[in-house]
Formats: sequence, C-alpha cells, structure tokens
Amino acid sequence: MALKGFVFKTFPATAPYKCDVRCEREITCQSYNYNTEEKYCELNNRTKEARPENFRSDPARFYIRRLNGR
Repeated sequence: MALKGFVFKTFPATAPYKCDVRCEREITCQSYNYNTEEKYCELNNRTKEARPENFRSDPARFYIRRLNGR
C-alpha cells in the first residue's frame, strides 16, 4: 500500500529507517512510502487519513505515517 500523488522528495535508502530519519528532519514531511524492491523512499506532504482516495494497493511499497503525527 502507498499514498500516491503527494511525493515531494525521492531518494535511495538501503533500509526503511532511513526514510523515517529523513522525514523527521523535513518540516513538510507527513508520511512516507518505502519501495522494497528498488530500495528508495518517497516522502509525502499528506497522510492517508487526509487523502484516503489516494491510498492505493502497491505490493512493492509500504506506507508509514510520521511518528509525531504531523
């Protein structure tokens, strides 16, 4: 599952925790998708709660909301 249409930054990452660290540093980041096949992060400026219609099935990605609930 992944949030589509709200990616503002993409970068390579060997592990999902690197997405989390980067998301915490980015004021705009509200959630992220991690691509498990190609090993990269997509930082989102929205959440699935704000845009449920954009939360889509994607077997290569998983979605995580920012920990501080922004």
